[in-house]
Amino acid sequence: MSDDRVPVDAVPIESTTPRERETLAQRLPVVALYALLGVIVGVIGSFTHRSRFDLGEVTIWYGLVVAIACVAAFAVGLRLNSPRRSVSGAFAGGIVVGILFIAFGFGNSIVILGDLPGMIWLAAPPIIAFGAAFWPNLERTRADARRAAVGVNTASQPPAPAATNGPREYPGSQPPASPPHEHTFQEPKQ
Repeated sequence: MSDDRVPVDAVPIESTTPRERETLAQRLPVVALYALLGVIVGVIGSFTHRSRFDLGEVTIWYGLVVAIACVAAFAVGLRLNSPRRSVSGAFAGGIVVGILFIAFGFGNSIVILGDLPGMIWLAAPPIIAFGAAFWPNLERTRADARRAAVGVNTASQPPAPAATNGPREYPGSQPPASPPHEHTFQEPKQ
């Protein structure tokens, strides 16, 4: 019988140690610029969402589709590109400010009407942008799953025995059979 177990130290695991904390003075200009970008996208989308063409008796609102697609692309791209939610949250807040400025800033708006496309434009971009901003960090979730698979504890307390690859020793219980650095796991057969 061959010993095809690999020590835990040999398995590469992404580091999740927090980066050096940036100061507020370093983060604030970046967040302000993405909020301004959100305002610009919201204002441009407010003017273009009314673009349409008529195909017989059917009206196709291509401006609404393109404007919502642009908001979604920016919001998801910012969330995937930035490890901080503050950037995508500022963009989402800027979207709301830009849309509400056009809708209510001048009294009665003639740009965002009270019809179906106008109501869709008022609701969809904030929902999409804030949904992307508060979407969970999938890379961190995957890294935690990889650590759990090899038995590395990421929490401050030890996990329940059912959630590990074997019995876990708790404080005050019997000493472990081998030192912690010699824990191994079975490599999956390919």
